[in-house]
Amino acid sequence: MSFQEIGGQKVYHKYSELQEPTVLVTGWYTKKNSNHYGIFYEVLTEEGETHVLNSSAILNKRISDNVWLEDFIRVTWTGREILPDGPFKGKPCNNFKVEIDRSKCGKRPGMSIAPEPIAASPVAPPGLTDADLPF
Repeated sequence: MSFQEIGGQKVYHKYSELQEPTVLVTGWYTKKNSNHYGIFYEVLTEEGETHVLNSSAILNKRISDNVWLEDFIRVTWTGREILPDGPFKGKPCNNFKVEIDRSKCGKRPGMSIAPEPIAASPVAPPGLTDADLPF
């Protein structure tokens, strides 16, 4: 058996301390959550560490448009850029690259997300005939 600690320490990343493009985490996207601090994402690595990524407009957009729960992703902080327009024009913004490894999506060890099998053909309940079924 292979036990994994639950409720252990989480790894948080401070984008303000990063200087060079950095791979923040590679693993399974397991949770999107929000609290009074804002939105955050949790990613479980192959080593069993949970990494927490704080929200950023670009990260939010990339994850919400392209990533599903249990997708195997790599998130890279690529630096800061100055926003050219909009309400935050002239302000620095964190930029991210999000990549997906489709060969590992949904294949987290100890996790089965396979759908429940369904009957090959419908069976009429007692008292009804096949002609009473809507399909």
